[in-house]
Amino acid sequence: MIKKIILSMTKDEARCLKLFLNRTNEGAHRKDIYLFDQLRRNNTPEDFLCEKLSGGNRNTYYRLKNRLKTDIGKSLLAQHATGSSEQEIINSYVLANLFFRRQEYEICGHYLSMAERKARQFQNLELLNLIYSDQIKLSRETLDKNPTELIEKRKMNRQELSKISELDDLLALLMFKIKASQNYATKSDNILDLLSETIKVHSSEAALRSSPIVRFKMYHGVSRILLQNQDFLSLETYLSETLNEFEQDQLFNKRNHDTKLQMLTYLCNAFFENEKYSGSLECAEKLLLAMREFNYLLYDKYVFYYYSVLYYNHSVTDPPKALKILLEASEDDVIKKDAINTTFILLQLTVYYVTQTTYEKAHEQLKQLLVSSGFDKLDDALIIKIALLELLILSEIGEVNAMEECLIKMKKHQSKHNWKEKGCQREGIMLSVIELLTMNRSPKEEQTLAGLIADLGTTNNRSDLINYSDWLKRRSL
Repeated sequence: MIKKIILSMTKDEARCLKLFLNRTNEGAHRKDIYLFDQLRRNNTPEDFLCEKLSGGNRNTYYRLKNRLKTDIGKSLLAQHATGSSEQEIINSYVLANLFFRRQEYEICGHYLSMAERKARQFQNLELLNLIYSDQIKLSRETLDKNPTELIEKRKMNRQELSKISELDDLLALLMFKIKASQNYATKSDNILDLLSETIKVHSSEAALRSSPIVRFKMYHGVSRILLQNQDFLSLETYLSETLNEFEQDQLFNKRNHDTKLQMLTYLCNAFFENEKYSGSLECAEKLLLAMREFNYLLYDKYVFYYYSVLYYNHSVTDPPKALKILLEASEDDVIKKDAINTTFILLQLTVYYVTQTTYEKAHEQLKQLLVSSGFDKLDDALIIKIALLELLILSEIGEVNAMEECLIKMKKHQSKHNWKEKGCQREGIMLSVIELLTMNRSPKEEQTLAGLIADLGTTNNRSDLINYSDWLKRRSL
């Protein structure tokens, strides 16, 4: 874990850490700084470091690593003591606890009051509950505050927090279900029904519904339900209205800017799914403007999504322009920092060339995709879909031996894994179709082939990398 922490640190964080470590014994040979530098280079063998720093004594070496990890944590906390609303509240809360232990109750009360004001300002009900509890505890030591008033405040806060926590719990379960199903499931279940009912009940409570916290949580819940059910018409309407309401009520700020960008991204995709390509592109320009707000605060996080919206829309309306956008995205410095983004661009280029029936170019992109550093991080279902895409490309360019090897490998994988559970039922059908296409078929096998092709026409093709039915039509099947 320490290596991951070190590799995640910025140059400024690393520089400040060394200043922190050198606050004592500056100039002396410090084993902790040497260890930090070697781990940051990420190419020094562990055994070498253990021998050099502790004479091969692993207990001593691990104590050094643990001490360094502790010091890194202290340094990072000191560097990031400000910058977020939660941190500002926690700082005052921690200081209050420090002075309570010293029995400096007046100073403790001062910092608790500061923490309370900030928690109320930022509507952080979880921390506010802790603050009220400490204020009640402090009231036993001093007469400055009436505990009756504090107890009533805590009671009201807990009531509101309980309702919000219920939404939080359901959202957490819903998000887990979505991630576990990889967004392929289309049927509602008890969790979705329960969340819908909770939102409906809470919407009738005017005081609660007016809370920005609840309104944002309701947005997250409703949007996930509509996405899970692939109800893009309702999603478009809901997002358009909700985005307009939030802007009119001036709910958006620096702290929740990520949610605003997420809403715009979802709306772009909803327009696209509803075949409103001009609306999607107009929304993409709004997304770009929002990405530049707050001094480009979240630009890096959303630039890939912006390019993706442009690509998918133009892939329908103007394929040559779509290719130009992909190539431009592949050269973007921000996108190139993330291996997964680069891998997805290679995948999109592969799919683009397949849809344009330029299979040799598709094969070149596919080979780069398969060896890209982000490929192994892809979801299992997507890897299966890419393997099938490879099979189709190999069949088109006449690589018979490679195609047979790929077919055998995929059949073996299919026998060991449940493709249907992974959302790859259609890929299973296509694998059987391709296997039949490679052999001399009997009349019975011809009927089987026709039945499989018919099945492809009746199942949902939304998650296909390419349109399998169109590919088969080009093969005159």
